[in-house]
Amino acid sequence: MKKQKIYLSILAIVILISLFIIFLATTKNQQVVKASPGIYLEFRCDENNNKCGDRILVRACVGTGGEKVCTPGFDKIDDLIQAIKEKWGWEEPENWSDLPSLLKCKDYQICTRLVPPPTEWSKIPAYCKCKGKCIEKPKRAGTEECPECGIRDGIDFVNPESGPIFLPAHFDWEKVEGAKSYRWKAVPVAIPGVTYVPSTNTKTIVSDVIRDISHPRNPPTEYTPPSCSLQSGNAYYWKVQPCCDLAGLNCKPWAELDAWPFTTSLAPEPATPSDPDWNNTTSEAETQDIPVILDWCDPPDNTVMLGEGRKGEYYYDQGRGKNITSYKLKLYHINSENQEECHPLLVKDGKCIPKEIIPGSNWPWDKLYSLWEDFTGTYLIENQRYRWQVATCYLSEGKEYCSDYSQKWGFSVGTNIRETELIAPPNNINDAIGLPVTFKWNRAIGINSYNYNIGGHTGTTSANIITFDWPDFELDTVYNWTIQPCTDYAAQNCKDWLDPWQFKITGAPPVLLAPTGTEALSAVIPVKLDWKDVSGAGSYEYRILGGISPVKGVVNVSEVVVDYPDLKLNHVYTWQVRTCAHKDGSVCGKWSNLGAFTTFSMGFPVLIKPSLNAKIEEPEIRFSWKPLKGAKYYEYVIKNKSTGEEIFHKIINSDSITHYSYEFPEVGEYEWRVRGCLDSSCGTGGAGPWSNWRTFNLALTAPPERQGGLVPCGRLYDDPNTPCDEREQCQIKHLFLLIRNILDFLLWKLATILLILALVAVGVMLYISKGETTIILQVKSALKWIVIGYGLILLAWSIVNFLLALAGFRFQIFGHWWELPF
Repeated sequence: MKKQKIYLSILAIVILISLFIIFLATTKNQQVVKASPGIYLEFRCDENNNKCGDRILVRACVGTGGEKVCTPGFDKIDDLIQAIKEKWGWEEPENWSDLPSLLKCKDYQICTRLVPPPTEWSKIPAYCKCKGKCIEKPKRAGTEECPECGIRDGIDFVNPESGPIFLPAHFDWEKVEGAKSYRWKAVPVAIPGVTYVPSTNTKTIVSDVIRDISHPRNPPTEYTPPSCSLQSGNAYYWKVQPCCDLAGLNCKPWAELDAWPFTTSLAPEPATPSDPDWNNTTSEAETQDIPVILDWCDPPDNTVMLGEGRKGEYYYDQGRGKNITSYKLKLYHINSENQEECHPLLVKDGKCIPKEIIPGSNWPWDKLYSLWEDFTGTYLIENQRYRWQVATCYLSEGKEYCSDYSQKWGFSVGTNIRETELIAPPNNINDAIGLPVTFKWNRAIGINSYNYNIGGHTGTTSANIITFDWPDFELDTVYNWTIQPCTDYAAQNCKDWLDPWQFKITGAPPVLLAPTGTEALSAVIPVKLDWKDVSGAGSYEYRILGGISPVKGVVNVSEVVVDYPDLKLNHVYTWQVRTCAHKDGSVCGKWSNLGAFTTFSMGFPVLIKPSLNAKIEEPEIRFSWKPLKGAKYYEYVIKNKSTGEEIFHKIINSDSITHYSYEFPEVGEYEWRVRGCLDSSCGTGGAGPWSNWRTFNLALTAPPERQGGLVPCGRLYDDPNTPCDEREQCQIKHLFLLIRNILDFLLWKLATILLILALVAVGVMLYISKGETTIILQVKSALKWIVIGYGLILLAWSIVNFLLALAGFRFQIFGHWWELPF
């Protein structure tokens, strides 16, 4: 038992060592190949393992599994890089220098690989051995080393003619005896007599090996280059290289082969949908799905333009291809009699006008692309056959130059049209809709007209939207609607009618909500009328009865606020509402049930300040009262109780007001009262009753310490000792009173005192003069000027008093001159 365990352990170790050796042998020849992100390389041998002349092929791939996309296999790095550029538009990565160097082996090589089989693609690189002579050394065609091949003569070319030919082109030649395969090549050349600058993307084209594995001695003698390989408006020569083997390695040298020149027309080369017989009418492209895309090859960088009236002459102008301004597309419809006719949408005034394709005309981008998509399905419709051709146009100095039209290719349109679906209004009779009603459905590509039956109204339309309004529909009514999509333009070739939908037009009478109950018995103005929303209503019309004339209006919401003067105090009103389908209040349904309410009666204000018979001794007087429910404004009156003269009569929007004592003409008793109002005019039906009169006594007499003074105006108190009211605001007239007061002060106060003092001084001087004549004369002179000065002041005072008396001031002209106002 122990020996068996030892043997098993040894066997396991041997197996592990063997696997490790195989791994080393495998990875020894595996070279790390770097590629740009997303792309990887795969390798294989061209033919069978260990065969002389066998090549290593490499291809580039993206993706895995069913989404895997690869280039063809190449044995030259340059060809591989070019294929990647054409397929994915990528630039050549720098790390491609790590490709196996043996790919560049020349002369004789043997391709081999340990795993997997040499002829299967794998990420594990194959490798080649170059050891000089091989067991089976390749022989070249047309030499004595390969007598069994016997290829000594040139190729007899059959097609195409020298040109110019309309692309795509088909090439065929006479069979060469002994050839098992061929290679085809086209090389761009210059047109004799014309200065030609090759296009930047014009290159030599070499085909893959042309052979028939099942019939190795009868290889095909024809070849069609891949789409867009040849360029419009270029010159080429073409050759065919016969080969003695199926691999296309043992061939006659290109230099020993004849060449056949040809030129290509300026007309673009159609690309898809691919017509198998090209310009013929015996067959057409496979049925195309909607929407159909017509694609053609891009123009070369150097565009050959044909001058008008000079067909056949070529003008090469490098760079013009980048300035192609438009394409012109001709569309033909194959009618029921299998006759070709101009597309109906391109017929104008009896002529077939090509559709012009310009930047942004039928593509979301603003660039010009060499394709056209009928993305609306307007031109190419279901179950119809069409043919098309296109031309390239260039605008120069206001003149348009166009190429010939391309080959005319045909195709048919399939039936893969998306189902048409109704969109609006929704299939719903519980939520009504307003007017006008817009009916809309999705526009399926390939559908070009519709029959409709909308509420009993039938017709046809090419749009996927249609609108109906009153009187097409009655209010508060349920209707059905449906459409029938058609592929033609006259609504004749149609599909089944869609299942009908239902809708309801608005117009039901609203349900009134407010005012109700106790609120309706004493509704405060403004009154808010409220009702239940009606679905689909465009607006509501309301009316209020009970006043001198009905109150009417239109609103877009289910409520309205009605104010004075539409409503009066203490009135009974009834009201109704109806639903309208339009926003402007037109097309309305039936009136709702009657609602009723009574407006409130406004009371009179309760006066607060000043209190009854209050004695006002302050300069600021504040009048206030309790606010009234529903009152927005208040009207108050203040009058002189004894004379009945109104001092103030105003309307304010607050429940208090302040006045000042100087605003009243005099002290004494005054009365005031207030009433509430609904608006600023306090008009009839909008004002409540007056409050009772309330008396107050304005007694603003200046106390002794505030009497007197020179300023006769702008004072808080009135001086009872003066003939004017000092509480008045200062005006120009008070300037004269100020002058009078100043003169009065100088005359009766300051001047009198000075005069008495002067007389005392005179008496003293006379007493001490002792009879001196000089002193007596000086005293008399001084006494004279004192009397003159005092007289001038008295005169000025008298003149001012006289002028003030003329102005109406109530005091004597000369005053109480016998009373000295000390």
